[in-house]
Amino acid sequence: MKQNQRISEANLASGGAYQPFLETHHVSSQGGASRISGWKTGRIHHLLSKLEKQFFYLLDWSEEVADIREQFALPLDKTQDIADQLGVAHPKQVPSTAPMVMTTDFLVTLNSRKQLAITVKPSQELSRKRILEKFEIERLYWTEQDTEWRIATEKEVPVALVENIEWIHPAQNPHPLDITNSAEEVLLRLLSEGQSLAEATSTVDKELNIQAGNSLTLVRYFLATRRWKTDMTTKIDPSKPLRITHG
Repeated sequence: MKQNQRISEANLASGGAYQPFLETHHVSSQGGASRISGWKTGRIHHLLSKLEKQFFYLLDWSEEVADIREQFALPLDKTQDIADQLGVAHPKQVPSTAPMVMTTDFLVTLNSRKQLAITVKPSQELSRKRILEKFEIERLYWTEQDTEWRIATEKEVPVALVENIEWIHPAQNPHPLDITNSAEEVLLRLLSEGQSLAEATSTVDKELNIQAGNSLTLVRYFLATRRWKTDMTTKIDPSKPLRITHG
């Protein structure tokens, strides 16, 4: 089938060359869809729900992950064969009755080159028979590919960590300010003295005569690039001190 050939060719791509089978404009997400520039791939990632976005941040932050491919299409002939073997209906397009291409939310490549397929779903939906039938098709497909497959729910989301990653995520690219090193020196001193993050960054903005907020952007950059380290599992609150380790 031509469609299966297109899927196979598309799925050979990785990194910045990969294109997800589904993009945000293809689906009705009721406001939960996101387009986020990835650190690892340098391309725009299409996340179709809030839960997908949360897991994307975790994957993009993880030092064990080398590549992230979202909305990964499964060959239609393979999933139809599996559905027939199981005696369950294959997903169909709405409102037509044509068979629908199934996708896995994330296919992740680890630094070890091992691949991990992840399906993201709210836990309350796991009791629905039809959802479980679709998952079984997906599971058996990945078993045939000798690839580990798992379901991830909101119960596995460390909320504070995700919120911190989301806060620093836009600041990962090298910062153009030529006062980076001098600002860092003062910030480290003020923070070590117990000033809140907001107080320290405001002071540096004034002392170096730079635009308000630039020092806070630098802090986000230092954390995003791991130039500074902190307990990312505790919500970063600018009104409180930030305990950091330099370099």
